Amino acid sequence: GGPTAADNPKRPAPAHTVTGKMPFPSSAPVDAVLTTAYGDDAGLHGLSTAGHNAALTPAEVLLEEAERHDFQYGEVLPAGVRKALGEAHLDAQSGRSLVELGAGTGKVALQAFLECPSLLRVTAVELAAARYRVGEAALLRLCERIPERFSLLAHAPGACVRISERPPAADTSAHQREGSSRELELSVGDVFEL
Repeated sequence: GGPTAADNPKRPAPAHTVTGKMPFPSSAPVDAVLTTAYGDDAGLHGLSTAGHNAALTPAEVLLEEAERHDFQYGEVLPAGVRKALGEAHLDAQSGRSLVELGAGTGKVALQAFLECPSLLRVTAVELAAARYRVGEAALLRLCERIPERFSLLAHAPGACVRISERPPAADTSAHQREGSSRELELSVGDVFEL
């Protein structure tokens, strides 16, 4: 397909509604939260992103050279994430949890968390410590700048950060009526050793 309204910043994208499921929020509020968390990096693409510029540690370079790990990096743009989360692909609105391996800076995990209110738990794991630190800083920044919406549940600096989202006062969705909290966790390490 060609460009969509989500690709054109001059024309707002409509909220995406899937029959029988919670609607995707419109992209503007989600993009605003991503920008709050990641700053200008939220809108960058190509080799100019913080994830691409995050240096590997000497230990990570040795692991890559020994062909035990692959630290190749790439990012999916918000419009692509939105499409991947949709009913025709991952159908994330039907799920209650999502796991992202190779999370990089955590942008995809945060976007899924924001766009899919049915997800009660999003878990993201990144192997490269420098990329994890970019995401860790973004989630901490989000809790600091929007404390009425996001709170820090746990933080082991350099290892793991877990946040929750407070439901809007008017939220009457089933998981909020049940008292379940929504959580996003980003951690660093080899998924086979965590």
